[in-house]
Amino acid sequence: MALILGTFDRSGSAIVNIRVAGTNPAREYAAVIDTGFNAFIAMPIAVTIDLGLRSEGAARVTLGDGSTIDNFVARGAVTLGGKTKACDILLDENSTEILIGLSLLRGFRLGLVITDTIVLLYDEEETLETVAAFVSNLPA
Repeated sequence: MALILGTFDRSGSAIVNIRVAGTNPAREYAAVIDTGFNAFIAMPIAVTIDLGLRSEGAARVTLGDGSTIDNFVARGAVTLGGKTKACDILLDENSTEILIGLSLLRGFRLGLVITDTIVLLYDEEETLETVAAFVSNLPA
């Protein structure tokens, strides 16, 4: 897997492009990397309809404030950096953002580097020297 360069949105959240597929063809989305989110991916229900994702049950989710809610769960696939993984997708009724969490990073075996100007995902098999050389060649 190549090094994957992300960006920051207007609010300062780290963003990376992903492709998501259900029973309909895959579409590309900008997803927020949420290091406080332990699941694979969460998407607004309205977005998942076009992908043909259908609920296959529910999961209890603990939010950052400690409260718990139930989310519908659908089975789909996420593509990142040329690799595709089948996964459970949380269907979020309250969010307008697509979130990817630590389970996605672990599932794709990715490391994460965030600085004041860089969002970078790298394959854990890459050496830190390779990552450092890539970062040093980025425009200032």
